[in-house]
Amino acid sequence: MKCDKCGYDQPDEALSCNLCGAVFRKEATPGYPAPTEQPVFIEEEVLAPSGLDREGLISTAIAVGITGLIFLWPFLSYIFSYLGVIIHEGGHALFGWLLGYPSIPSIDLNFGGGVTLWWSKSYFLVGIVFFLLAAAAGWAYWRGRVLIFFIIVAIAGVYSFFALTGYGECLILLMGHGTEIFVGAVFLYFCLSGSPPVVSYDRALYGASGLFLLTNNFVFAMRLATDVNYLADYGEAKGGGNWMDFDRIGRDYLHVTTPHFALAFAFLCFGALVAGLLLWRYAAYWRDWLRRLFA
Repeated sequence: MKCDKCGYDQPDEALSCNLCGAVFRKEATPGYPAPTEQPVFIEEEVLAPSGLDREGLISTAIAVGITGLIFLWPFLSYIFSYLGVIIHEGGHALFGWLLGYPSIPSIDLNFGGGVTLWWSKSYFLVGIVFFLLAAAAGWAYWRGRVLIFFIIVAIAGVYSFFALTGYGECLILLMGHGTEIFVGAVFLYFCLSGSPPVVSYDRALYGASGLFLLTNNFVFAMRLATDVNYLADYGEAKGGGNWMDFDRIGRDYLHVTTPHFALAFAFLCFGALVAGLLLWRYAAYWRDWLRRLFA
């Protein structure tokens, strides 16, 4: 049978033209079986731990080499230290605003390094955060996303503890160095995974920056925990008075000595390194979980 529209040869039982789509009839002709659709098989994605490709291996090796060079060359170490200062003060400011304290990060022109200026607590800012959390919880409940709803409720509970108690200031102090090691772990993940790609050499730069942030904070914490002279110099920084972050956290909030808190933070640095590696190694699993969570 030929198509009246395009002349293409068709099987006699065809309902429409296989070439131009012209419809011959709505139902199968008696004596001819109606054509059946072929089943479509969708191959299910197989999840597996990530491995390093050739580019990732080279980028990681370069990152390790650059990190070693940074610590061996004081000038490079000084330059990279301001990457830590920017992230450090940005962490103070970010958590300051989240917990109701208007904050501005800046460079300390008197003593060097950075400093973040805080203003009095604004419960209006805290109310905005509570409103956003309530709106997100309401959306999740309305859409029937039970797990997301309970996650938001848990976040709201943790936020309430820090926003409505004095431990909010403790968290702001912690999240200077805390943001440094968090960003270090994320940068390490970018290096190992190649995501998100920017330019051909970005993986090595991410890796070097991440390793520097993690290693620099680990060395800093261990020196505070083990070197009496370094501890004394830290207490006299910024004009003296033992008001630096770790001194205030240990003395005013956790009621432990600065060396004890510094030692705990050194373990936290190591944990951030492990977290970055696990984030890369099992990326397929947590990405799949997130897709399913928001599907």
